[in-house]
Amino acid sequence: MSENYVCMLRESLEKKIEVLEAIQVANETQRNVLSDPMSLPEDLEATYARKDELIEALEALDRGFEIMYSRVRSELNNNKDKYADEIKKMQSLISKISDLSASIQAAELRNKSLAEAKFSKLKGQLKQVKKNRTAVNSYYKSSANINTLDPQFLDSKN
Repeated sequence: MSENYVCMLRESLEKKIEVLEAIQVANETQRNVLSDPMSLPEDLEATYARKDELIEALEALDRGFEIMYSRVRSELNNNKDKYADEIKKMQSLISKISDLSASIQAAELRNKSLAEAKFSKLKGQLKQVKKNRTAVNSYYKSSANINTLDPQFLDSKN
């Protein structure tokens, strides 16, 4: 029975690697959307939604791993020789997970700076649009007043 849990632990780590690799792909997609000046807000929202799904899956895998590990912890500690191969495989998987996590964190920081730059640029463009709209409204108001003449007194004594 414990052997099944040990295999499940390893499989959980393998699934976690798959999810982390999917997060890397989602980060790359997000970077492309943030770098593209013609991208739509919906595109960015879709990348955030995809990453949220993946993060939820990752958290579920972590919770499941913790539950399974708590069941077999003493068995693994007491019979290290029996599970030596599985333990080495899991250590290798955990090392890969750590590398992927570090890579994802670096990509997240790059995407954060890209997002801040994009939002700052959009904010500046919005200010410019408001300024231009105010100038256009002022122009129309002043041009509407040019064609009107004030009432004048006409002397008809000639």
